[in-house]
Amino acid sequence: MTAERPRLTQAEVDGLPDGTPIEVTWSGGNGPHRYRVHVDHRGNRYAWSGSGDPTYNPLTYVGAEPYHTHVAALSEQEPGS
Repeated sequence: MTAERPRLTQAEVDGLPDGTPIEVTWSGGNGPHRYRVHVDHRGNRYAWSGSGDPTYNPLTYVGAEPYHTHVAALSEQEPGS
């Protein structure tokens, strides 16, 4: 993640609307990867690539520590978002 894209807190991720473009570095260090937020019928948030099961990548354990999942919001204008 770059300095221009601050990391979101879990509370901020939990408030993102369906379809928001995001960049995720998973807790194991894999990434960053671009996704869109998918919100299920219970209000749970997932990182969805646009194909396959939209509930495969839950956006949980988000935080600032190195072992946390890191999430940054992208603007709609950014290439690839």
